[in-house]
Amino acid sequence: MFKVYLAGEIHSNWADVHMFPYDVVQAHIDLKARAFIPISWAKFDLSLHSWDEPIVRVTREAKKREQIIGSPMIGEVFDLEAIPTKHWWKNY
Repeated sequence: MFKVYLAGEIHSNWADVHMFPYDVVQAHIDLKARAFIPISWAKFDLSLHSWDEPIVRVTREAKKREQIIGSPMIGEVFDLEAIPTKHWWKNY
C-alpha cells in the first residue's frame, strides 16, 4: 500500500488540516503502508517555523520508528517502485 500524507504547517492552529510529524508516522504504521511521502511542506514559507522543519521532524520520527519515508524534490518525477529518499533539503 502506498500513501501520501499532509505534513506541513506545524502549529496547533493548523491541526484540522495538517498532521504533526508523530501523527504522520503513526498513520503510516497504522495503515501498514510500505512507504510514505509527506506533502505540503516546502512549496511556500508561510509558517512560523523554518520551511524545512516539517520534513526534518518527520524524517527524524520515521527513522526513530524504522519507517521508510520518500522525499522527492519539488517537481521531481519518479516511479513508485523507486521512491527517492535523498534528503535534498539539507543542501539549502
